[in-house]
Amino acid sequence: MRREVDGMSEHEKGKFYCPHCDGNIQFWPVGFKVVEWDTEEEPDLQKIALHEDWAKNLIYCDMDGFAFTEDGQLILKDDCNNVAVCPTGRFKVFWHYKMIVPKKEGEES
Repeated sequence: MRREVDGMSEHEKGKFYCPHCDGNIQFWPVGFKVVEWDTEEEPDLQKIALHEDWAKNLIYCDMDGFAFTEDGQLILKDDCNNVAVCPTGRFKVFWHYKMIVPKKEGEES
């Protein structure tokens, strides 16, 4: 079940209801890791910039890393602010979350 909160669903805000708790448990993304789709190993960014057509505009010796655009598209960046949009299905993204459990009334830290 999704509920709208301030024009945005709870799913989009990173909030979820736990049926086993008295309140909401919140999961907030705190980082992500990008891996190769097939091997799940860390990508070699220099090799990608040198050998893959979609990333040819990047400076291979000055790679910054992965990021997301405002609309959620995965991009690869170099330190000169050049970007390349990663092809769909090329990488897997694993999100790291922080779980926040609300305190019950009278509960100490």
